[in-house]
Amino acid sequence: MINGSPMVPHFWFNQSVHFRKGAINVLKELRAENVLVIASESAMRNESFAKLVQMLEGTKNEIEVLQAATEESILTIRSKYKDSVPDAMISVGGGTVMDGTKVLGLLLE
Repeated sequence: MINGSPMVPHFWFNQSVHFRKGAINVLKELRAENVLVIASESAMRNESFAKLVQMLEGTKNEIEVLQAATEESILTIRSKYKDSVPDAMISVGGGTVMDGTKVLGLLLE
């Protein structure tokens, strides 16, 4: 017997959530050459954001601002990266940015 519907695909993202002091140190172990950073405007004004960008030196990284996790804003970002999918995506900000990044990951898969 199949538990659940076989017509509904399941997605698993290799994701981790790190926050508070010391979270940025996780980037030292990041093994990605092409990184997409998605952040809210307010998060970009934080000194930790500047440290994040500094730690990504040596990678090809792009930064996108996401203020609302709307279909339009997520599809706009998707259209930019659909032909060159990032190796890793980092979201910086609150739940809106994190949820929007998860949806974007799904759409780019």
